[in-house]
Amino acid sequence: ESIQKGRTEQTLSLPGYALNFDVAYRLFVEKVTPNQGDGVDSVEQIASKDLDSDISQEREMEAARKWIVNRQILPDYPTDYDWKSVNRRSVTVALYRLAGSPKVELPATSPYPDVQPSDPDYAAYIWARQKGITFGWIDGNFHPEARVYNSSAVAFLYRYQRAQDKVPVAKPRPVSSASKKSSLPGGSSERGWNTVLGWHYSFHKESQWAIDQHIWGYVSEQSTYESYALSFIGHTEFATMLYRMEHGGSRLT
Repeated sequence: ESIQKGRTEQTLSLPGYALNFDVAYRLFVEKVTPNQGDGVDSVEQIASKDLDSDISQEREMEAARKWIVNRQILPDYPTDYDWKSVNRRSVTVALYRLAGSPKVELPATSPYPDVQPSDPDYAAYIWARQKGITFGWIDGNFHPEARVYNSSAVAFLYRYQRAQDKVPVAKPRPVSSASKKSSLPGGSSERGWNTVLGWHYSFHKESQWAIDQHIWGYVSEQSTYESYALSFIGHTEFATMLYRMEHGGSRLT
């Protein structure tokens, strides 16, 4: 009725967590005229408009939090302390759940001395071993409670994607004195995504993959960076990694 009078203005509210950064959005306004008989209704497009996403690190992390909670992927999340470090158990179980918690042929004897077959997460540990995601530590133990560095976390994600044949072929990169200095913080203060990772970082191949896929390694205008230095990763940070991986990478630029 308002359109028939010539002009109308309305406010449309959309739940932000229902949208992701993997696609573009367009709003359509259509006029539907009900058919008086048995035929179909008449639909006429009145207008359309592309919607620009208001993307920021904070908003993206909030979307990641809600996505993780709704999917119930990350164990013990949310916690009272989002910054609390994730451990090897949480990372492994999260990826196992993300894969759909597939049925696993479980060995009667655990390959890890510190994990028993009665462990509620035993299937996740064995699945990760069978998929080549993690084989535990050099001492033969799994160490489920050990905290995870950010570089270790992306290594888990890289191997998870590799197990599903989703890791693209790496692009060749020139190695020069300049590129060696253009590493992730603290070595670079550039804004946006870092392009070259210093060779002295652990899990270099996996970390570079995470940068290329816009999963981890962003530097904001406020110099808030996602570091690959030796620091443990928190629940929200890991949730953000998972969210980006499952949604085609971050849309932050």
